[in-house]
Amino acid sequence: GGPTRNQEPWAFGPEFERINRATIELRYRFLPYIYTLFREHEETGAPVMRPLWFEYPNDVRTYLIEDQFLLGRDVLVAPVVREGERRRRVYFPAGDEWIDWWTGARYRGGSEMMVEAPLDRLPFFVRAGAALAVQAPVQHTDEMKNAPLTLVVAAGAGGESRIYQDEGDGYAYRNGRYLNTIVRLSEEQFGLRIAFAHAGEYKDARLPSAIEILGVSDPPREVLADGRKIERVEFDKAAHRLRVELPAAPVTEILITR
Repeated sequence: GGPTRNQEPWAFGPEFERINRATIELRYRFLPYIYTLFREHEETGAPVMRPLWFEYPNDVRTYLIEDQFLLGRDVLVAPVVREGERRRRVYFPAGDEWIDWWTGARYRGGSEMMVEAPLDRLPFFVRAGAALAVQAPVQHTDEMKNAPLTLVVAAGAGGESRIYQDEGDGYAYRNGRYLNTIVRLSEEQFGLRIAFAHAGEYKDARLPSAIEILGVSDPPREVLADGRKIERVEFDKAAHRLRVELPAAPVTEILITR
């Protein structure tokens, strides 16, 4: 073939370089969640990227949707597929509520809504009741071991999620060097309870250094980690997001009171 077009991110000018960087950083941020999904794929065969009907077979409206997909069970992605569009229609599968990652807006399952889709912001949504691990952006996967984990929780429903960690060589689970962290969310009268349970033994496992709660409309009355009050709490009203800095020691239960 003849000469190929230059495809590097910076070949299209600073605007596209910024967009590409934002997208690549997002992928690195989500690596801990994606790593857990690959472990699930190994165990059950469930794909990492899933058509909507895979998780919502009773919702017939999902059968014909090809321009949205699920990343695991808990993340709904709605990329812009038509050039020049800055908004798009998104269908939210019935049976769950969905929370916009960027704005904290809450969408009812079974509804279709027009959402903003600026060039540098991939529209995606987290299922209410889910908890997933993300990390600070890293330049290379080798840096993952030192990148602090943040647990992102989508408020508004109870649920159970897991975070899988091992040495990253693909064989650690055979010799017991892994850690499964089960995160249980329960919405109660006083507020939100987040409980942690661990299975396995992996000394280099990363503990979450912070929790971010999506879809929160008011600051909490107080936040308790194993009964001790946490002072480092930030509430972002515009993004409907609450950030709680956790103590360095392992925590088994967090209570967020309204």
